[in-house]
Amino acid sequence: MASIIIHMAVTINALDLCDIDTHRDEYLVGTVLPDYVQKENAHYKEFMSERKYFNLTRFRTEHAEKLGNPVYQGYYLHLVQDMIFRDFMYNIHGFSPADRENVLKLYGDYQRLNGYLAHKYSIPVELLKNPDIISPDRYPDFTLNKAELAEETEKYHNINICPEGEYSFFTPEMAEEYVRLASDACIGEMSALRGEKEHINEFDYSWVRFFK
Repeated sequence: MASIIIHMAVTINALDLCDIDTHRDEYLVGTVLPDYVQKENAHYKEFMSERKYFNLTRFRTEHAEKLGNPVYQGYYLHLVQDMIFRDFMYNIHGFSPADRENVLKLYGDYQRLNGYLAHKYSIPVELLKNPDIISPDRYPDFTLNKAELAEETEKYHNINICPEGEYSFFTPEMAEEYVRLASDACIGEMSALRGEKEHINEFDYSWVRFFK
């Protein structure tokens, strides 16, 4: 539910905090994949009674042999970020996507935030326009929907121009708070992938099902 610019901001911030200077484009292409991949249930969402959650454990199991690949790690970090975002928006800030007007206002906030985040985190927007800089051979389990991604990136030709109007809900301060929380979670999970700590419990971040 977070915009792809927000996802990239979190991944870049986490990589910076970990002093990871190599394969950054691969991490970022991986971060893009879940939103633009041709795969059923690309986000690994599952139901648990009246709640939903992201099944991070299933992703790790399905791709256990490839989790050292930065593209697959980027994909995994996207799922972690979505998990934190749902918790941040629904459980902490009480946002309801059941009201379509709320969702439209949130997307408007994303458009206002894009330029700010792109500048602050030096987001390489050009990578979205040319994802083939990373060979698809690096992520054979996924097929990127390049047409859909190209349509999305058309919105970014004036990304440094902030649209007029006030923020409706998701302010720059909230965005910064989320980036910090999600970056911490991503750093923890990268450490867990190296066997240095336990993985996060995805059930702790489940949320009430808004849609049946």
